[in-house]
Amino acid sequence: MTDLFGAPLFGKNSMEIIGGAFAGLVAAKFIPTLLPTSMAGGITSSSVGKVVVSGIAAIVGGWAGSKVSIQFGQGMLLGGMVQTISIALNAFLPTFYTTLNPSLGDLMNGGFTVPQNPLRLPAPPPVMLPAGGGSQTRMPLSGLARAYGSGAY
Repeated sequence: MTDLFGAPLFGKNSMEIIGGAFAGLVAAKFIPTLLPTSMAGGITSSSVGKVVVSGIAAIVGGWAGSKVSIQFGQGMLLGGMVQTISIALNAFLPTFYTTLNPSLGDLMNGGFTVPQNPLRLPAPPPVMLPAGGGSQTRMPLSGLARAYGSGAY
């Protein structure tokens, strides 16, 4: 049977861990935005500061979640640490990648032809009906005449 950290996958403990993981991820993403700039003191303006504040938020969220239940707190710590690692990867991996080999470039250089989208082309000029009046003048009731010729009314 499939287990999640030693508990059955669809059991109560596993559901608490999974719910705590989502709550921890949200908390680690949202709590640092609640800090006023005067309290943060410019710490969150650097990449290292964002990672540290997110890690602290994950630990505090895990502690607060453990007041609900041990499994929920462990899940919150897991989700918060996943968010902290994500912030660290976004902060440091691009700069580390360029120091490895800056000549790799993009996967595609962008020198390919882009097909034209007919919906973005300007509309063709309207079809002018004959100027004569009388009973012989035919007025199309829909756009079919313009699309398919004069025989489709």
